[in-house]
Amino acid sequence: MTRGPRAGGRDLFDRDSEVSQVVEGLGHPLTVISGIRRIGKISVLNVALSEVNAVTLIIDCRRLRPNYSRAELYSLFSEALSSRLDRVVDLLRGLRGASIMGSGVELRWRGRDSVSLADLLDRLNSRRAVIALDEAQRLRGPLSTEARDAIAHAYDYDRNVSFVLTGSEAGLLYDFIGLEDESSPLYGRYFRDVRLERFSRGQSVEFLRRGFNELGVEVSDDVIEGIAEYFDGIPGWLTFAGLRVAEGRGP
Repeated sequence: MTRGPRAGGRDLFDRDSEVSQVVEGLGHPLTVISGIRRIGKISVLNVALSEVNAVTLIIDCRRLRPNYSRAELYSLFSEALSSRLDRVVDLLRGLRGASIMGSGVELRWRGRDSVSLADLLDRLNSRRAVIALDEAQRLRGPLSTEARDAIAHAYDYDRNVSFVLTGSEAGLLYDFIGLEDESSPLYGRYFRDVRLERFSRGQSVEFLRRGFNELGVEVSDDVIEGIAEYFDGIPGWLTFAGLRVAEGRGP
């Protein structure tokens, strides 16, 4: 029982099947992980990414405004590249529109010396790369076509680049991909679909018991059963409640 998403290692409770599905999906151009908020999508993603030898970029699309600008979109990619600069600095040298400034990367998105997302993906294709877009349904909006076009370009031409899209609003996520939209560049493309479900009541109880044992805290069965019933199989909330109890601030 830990605060925040798991960073790696197969100690993620009862999600081995989902992690294996994602790892297998990384051998394909596109994987989608869906599930309600706090169900553990990022934990599953992190564990899967820890098992592949690749440059991994995680982009938090929650930071995009509903009518986000191109500057905002490219800024997120710049920050993701900056966070992995040691792995990508040699790939970015000489790429028009990409500047390495100290410990950061700046992507120019307008003007003669700008870089397109497709150009960036082509360069990353020189090495195995996985790009994860967290809450990717937030890419819907004025620039959704540009984002989908870039993913479709990599799907067709960049064999070393894979995308993982996560989303807590499955309908909007699949709408962004364009599952039923013949005008979408991703229409009809195969993708690995991984859906995270709630824990069962028994799984929730076992999850809490193991967590309390890890923390060295004794908790009555009644308290554990009560938490499991109230939070209805959502790992994030089970963890929150368990930690509150362990800190002496819960029931």
